[in-house]
Amino acid sequence: MTKPSKTFGPRGRLQLLPPDPDRFDFLSNLQNLVSSSAPSVAFTSLAALSVPTLSDECHVAIKEGPLSYQIQRPMGAPPTRLAATGEVYLPHPSGSGQMLGRHSILTPILSMSLCEGRLNYHGVVLHHWNSAHRPSHADATLARLAVDRVIAAIDSERVHEPTGLSSYPSGEVEAVAETPEHQIGSAIGVLILKRHLTYDDACALLESARRRHRQSLHEVALEVLRLGDLPGGAEPPRPV
Repeated sequence: MTKPSKTFGPRGRLQLLPPDPDRFDFLSNLQNLVSSSAPSVAFTSLAALSVPTLSDECHVAIKEGPLSYQIQRPMGAPPTRLAATGEVYLPHPSGSGQMLGRHSILTPILSMSLCEGRLNYHGVVLHHWNSAHRPSHADATLARLAVDRVIAAIDSERVHEPTGLSSYPSGEVEAVAETPEHQIGSAIGVLILKRHLTYDDACALLESARRRHRQSLHEVALEVLRLGDLPGGAEPPRPV
């Protein structure tokens, strides 16, 4: 039997909420988040998992060193939702830094990298509902939990990755990825954002380009990071 969930209501009082199957699906799906040291990959995974089990839309804006990018799910969602929501937001009473609106929840991304030689990143995740559903404190708690879990996963991946640099040269995009493994992960993130792909499709596309150009995966990844897309810009044939 499904039990009611607990959350903090106004004035910090603990309250019970009726069980919601979608919320439990979302919590269960969090274990399927893609683990990556690249925020673009990890937060794309979160956006994909958020829709529709938590919200109707999920938008992410991230600033990582010299890079700025946005992620949105579903693909056809209005890309300007973060810039102009037209909503009035109030701070969440829990002090979590979140802002609650009539149809949206804004959750800040604040990361202080645990590793030397890694760029800090920050941004915001917006969960938006198009339906009559009004975001609750339970929704805000789940959104905060999910964002914190992604940040922890990114930091964990970075801790276990070797790094040969103590700091990044300022203004160099290549500095975001100093190891071959991280460069490949960042290239996958670039393809996800550029072509609106899933993580698996971006990996397959990179592998297809490797075979097509008869290069190593690392060499193709470097070209993607340099060009912002696949070499030549044209999509190679998908593997059969």
